[in-house]
Amino acid sequence: MNTLVKVRLDGNPIDAPAGSTILEVARREGVYIPTLCYSPLLPPLENCRLCVVAVTGERQYKSACSTLVRDGMEITTHSPELQQTRKFLLELLLDTHYGDCVAPCTVTCPANVDIQGYLALIRSGDYLEAVQLIKQKIPMPASIGRVCPHPCEGACRRHLVDEPVNINHCKRFVADYEMRSGRRILPRVPAETGRKVAIIGGGPAGLSAAYYLRSFGHGATIFEARSKLGGMLRYGIPEYRLPKTILDWE
Repeated sequence: MNTLVKVRLDGNPIDAPAGSTILEVARREGVYIPTLCYSPLLPPLENCRLCVVAVTGERQYKSACSTLVRDGMEITTHSPELQQTRKFLLELLLDTHYGDCVAPCTVTCPANVDIQGYLALIRSGDYLEAVQLIKQKIPMPASIGRVCPHPCEGACRRHLVDEPVNINHCKRFVADYEMRSGRRILPRVPAETGRKVAIIGGGPAGLSAAYYLRSFGHGATIFEARSKLGGMLRYGIPEYRLPKTILDWE
């Protein structure tokens, strides 16, 4: 049986399944929240932001498609202020919209990192959450943040206004913040599957393979000919560009 949480939706008390998003609960209750990029077959993208709602106690509007309900949450789905915000967001989308709902920076990124997502988290001061999102695609952001050629910045649409967002330095900033925070953001490892994988070479590809195999619950053993792991990150990139203390930490 699903655990239920008590929430108020537009002033109406309801019981909602824990783990549901605000949008799912609203649709179940017959409350309309506009969306463009949402699909139940895909993870939330939060690209259009038209589904924003007001949550009591929160300074900023929340995306209904990705925000999970919690016990005691009070949600407002319609108000003159929300209507005006949605109208403004839609005007922004239509202003220079070329038909690609996923941002050009994310499309251009070789790792397909959710750049919009982690920049939004950085803006709100959620630095460790930003690191967690980055590590879904890049296990070693502090090292990569120092050597990445950042093609994402060349595709950034902000240059139509003034200059591209300094995306790579934002990634490097939160990765360095993690190192200084005393915490280490690691993937959640599920129950062991009993499967074991041998990885030949402890360079970036081998380390990444081990990282993601563990995130699926598989065992991983790296076989490396040299005395230390890192491959080209350690032996091909000079110290001034990538300090080895940072590589060792990661």
